[in-house]
Amino acid sequence: MIYLSATFIKDFLACSYRAKLRRDAPESAIINDEAIFGGIVHEAIEKFTEYDPALEFCLSEWDRIKNTNNFMKEDKKPPKSFRKMLQGYFEKIYPNLNPDGFKKVRLEHKFEVSWGKGVTLIGKMDRVETGDFTEIYDWKTSMKPPDIYDLSDLQFYIYYIAHKMIHGDEPTVYYGHVYSGMLHRIDINPDLVYNTERLVDHVAARLASGEAYRVTGYQCRSCFYRMPCYNEIRINELDNRTIPERTTLY
Repeated sequence: MIYLSATFIKDFLACSYRAKLRRDAPESAIINDEAIFGGIVHEAIEKFTEYDPALEFCLSEWDRIKNTNNFMKEDKKPPKSFRKMLQGYFEKIYPNLNPDGFKKVRLEHKFEVSWGKGVTLIGKMDRVETGDFTEIYDWKTSMKPPDIYDLSDLQFYIYYIAHKMIHGDEPTVYYGHVYSGMLHRIDINPDLVYNTERLVDHVAARLASGEAYRVTGYQCRSCFYRMPCYNEIRINELDNRTIPERTTLY
């Protein structure tokens, strides 16, 4: 069975060796400070309904991770933007979510949908509200406001397609910019829906063929899996072996 998520698809297209490590050796990832920060904010939003306990959780969780993460400096202070993010969410976004309390709410909602021919589409939605109609929310912790590219991200189209396949209705999808407290409705483009469906087919076929490529360059600096990849390249060099231009997933 081939499992495809939006993140895996984007990794595979950027560097399929990265996708291989994400799938087969997730423990080898070195998560940067920005990703750690985003993960903590997401967890606080999921667990709490008020600002003060959410902030207390974020600060304590940052210290806990700092003390157990060998790649974070011991004197690394919690980002000041914790407060700004939580204010944006609890003061501006949260009061407008399910205001009448009539909708069913699911947090960190995981889904699996059969794509056919041994392929399953998977993912996790930050918040789903269902009633007379469905609204899907994905929280983003970037300080920069979203542009047209952010609002056309593959992730939103995977959510839209998966929900429609499972439930039959067309959901409304939102980009939740936590820093500003703004909700941006995704304008679902039919051409991009078609493109996303073909992209899933393409990646599934590539995986089935077993072909994959290591793509090195500037993007390696921000890759969570750069260290195991770099170490493998160094081992090849030290052993006087030719680094293959092509490798396989299996």
